Amino acid sequence: MALKEEILAILESNRNRAVSGQELAEKLSVTRAAVWKAVKSLKTEGHIIEAVTNRGYRLQTMSDVLSAAGIKTCLKHDCRVEVYDKLESTNITAKLAALNGAPANTVIAANCQTGGRGRRGRAFYSPQKSGVYFSVILRPNVNAKESVLLTTAAAVSAAEAIEELTGKKALIKWINDVYVEGKKCVGILSEAVFDCESGAVDSVIVGIGINVSTHDFPPEIADKAGSIGAVSRNALVAAVTDKLIDICESLPDNSHLVRYRKRCFLLGDEITVMPFGGEKYNATALSVDDEGRLVVKTDSGEEKALSNEEVSVRSNQYDKE
Repeated sequence: MALKEEILAILESNRNRAVSGQELAEKLSVTRAAVWKAVKSLKTEGHIIEAVTNRGYRLQTMSDVLSAAGIKTCLKHDCRVEVYDKLESTNITAKLAALNGAPANTVIAANCQTGGRGRRGRAFYSPQKSGVYFSVILRPNVNAKESVLLTTAAAVSAAEAIEELTGKKALIKWINDVYVEGKKCVGILSEAVFDCESGAVDSVIVGIGINVSTHDFPPEIADKAGSIGAVSRNALVAAVTDKLIDICESLPDNSHLVRYRKRCFLLGDEITVMPFGGEKYNATALSVDDEGRLVVKTDSGEEKALSNEEVSVRSNQYDKE
């Protein structure tokens, strides 16, 4: 780890106090001049570091530069973390890393994406420094059927982390959209990588995009997209990742689905189902089963379990397509 990253990690874990240059120099076995030079470099990168006379350096509360050191300081799990200024897609980078042997719980994050994607190839708006865009490489001991549950696990993890950090209620629209104050703030895309010989799940890449302070959305999504509000982006990535890893470790027991169902706002509502390549039809959302499927009753009385169809709520305050 570079000196400035080591200093950043120390400042991140000591935001409530100033750390003297002498203390940093002794802890890292470098000169105070080297510390000063590293701090100057961090400031150039956008970190807001206050130099307190006779006390040292302190990372100010308003400083919110996404960094590996900042995320790792907030994590309870031991994760490999990589942060980039710009990527086409964190999922693409994470898949390549997984194929090259990256360990489980590797986190790939970026300040912006030029080609962020959601379900069915939709673009996910990922502007510079106003949201968090990250992917977690998971290597769960599950089969292909069980791996699908990681999508619901990611939705629960994001919703719970947002609530804890902002105090705002976060609800889920099946399958994996998270809403805050009536607006979609989170998009999730899970992609499994299979072993070609055995057909077993080698890894699952869970990509998550969260609008934190984004306001100027493109016209086509301006009426339905929103942001969660000011929060430490490093703490947000860490909180979602920790919760996702916790659920992953006990995934086959489906216990997280109890929490998922409590947040799924369309249960009991009239919906329109839009099958991929098929004709849409009306139904009532009944429940989410133990496989994460949405159980519905059509207007003709037939019950169906949906796996990957699109749904739109016909009469609800969160009626978004």
